[in-house]
Amino acid sequence: MNKTPECTIKADPPWLMITPSGYFSEILGQKLTEGIRQAPLAGVKFVIFDFADSPVVNSTGLAAMIDVCENLQEAHQLEIGFCKMSNLVLEAFQISGMNQVGTFFATVEEAKAYFGS
Repeated sequence: MNKTPECTIKADPPWLMITPSGYFSEILGQKLTEGIRQAPLAGVKFVIFDFADSPVVNSTGLAAMIDVCENLQEAHQLEIGFCKMSNLVLEAFQISGMNQVGTFFATVEEAKAYFGS
């Protein structure tokens, strides 16, 4: 993957939209972790991860996702949705049990409709 790893985080209460871009490895995991630390969570109830631009994840990226999601749920009681995952990301998430952390959706619109606003 030639794309520079980035993680866009946008708070639009009640939503926190997170869009990773590039190979989801240690570098992107660190950017996600730091971005969440700085994200304004006031009024946020739902977190939606859009993986359209991040079709591959490795074990260190997945470990960062697990840590971030556990923190969002335990410390902030937020519901989590994962959208637009490639087959590789979907399989890695299923194997690691991320389907117990959040709900999988085909699109962002499906996630928003499911959670409501």
